[in-house]
Amino acid sequence: MVPRKEKELTAYHEGGHAIVALFTAGSNPIYKATLMPRGPALGMVTFTNEDEFSKTREALLAQLDVAMGGRAAEELIFGQAQVTTGAGSDFNQATQLATRMVTQFGMSDKVGKMYYEARDIEKLSPELQNLINSEVKNLLDESYERAKSTLIKHGDKLEILAQALLKEETLTVDQIKLRLGYDEKLKESPYRPSKQTSSGDGGSERKYKSRKGSGATPQTYKKPATAQSAIPNLI
Repeated sequence: MVPRKEKELTAYHEGGHAIVALFTAGSNPIYKATLMPRGPALGMVTFTNEDEFSKTREALLAQLDVAMGGRAAEELIFGQAQVTTGAGSDFNQATQLATRMVTQFGMSDKVGKMYYEARDIEKLSPELQNLINSEVKNLLDESYERAKSTLIKHGDKLEILAQALLKEETLTVDQIKLRLGYDEKLKESPYRPSKQTSSGDGGSERKYKSRKGSGATPQTYKKPATAQSAIPNLI
């Protein structure tokens, strides 16, 4: 039996993944979201498998953003002091993807259009290794800020989804869209030529007080988030 607090954390964490996926152009289509435990995960969002021979930069950035959605939701809802270890696998997979974008897919202007096998990176000069690490970190940091911005903008949808998951435990994508009154036109591309900021859409934000007892500073948001997961097809 999963304790109520853990279940609530999971609902917001998985809700964070799902909301970012639904409102980010280029993300993989959701299949369902569930709070049914599976192995060490207390819940997950699964995605439909589509035959793909290559992925665009937009799609890869979207994948990073979806991975960051769980922890971003935890922070926004419960405060920095209450974020959990549930995002570990998300960060692992996001870091691997961001590293490949920088070292193998030619998606870093500073590193250039080069290809390095993972096993060869440690053989590179310290300067180049530091540059690669810096570029990977920038990708992940920018992705996290985009995920937070998306959740701030659609905070009401996150709350609706989390509460629906707590009540139903499992929801298909059609059920999720119905409850949210989903409009695909609200999707935004994660690829923007200019440097990302975490300001979000000031016109739709409001101050949200962290939950009582969290010991966290109020966050700018529309309502609460947290949980466990994994990436591309499971998050």
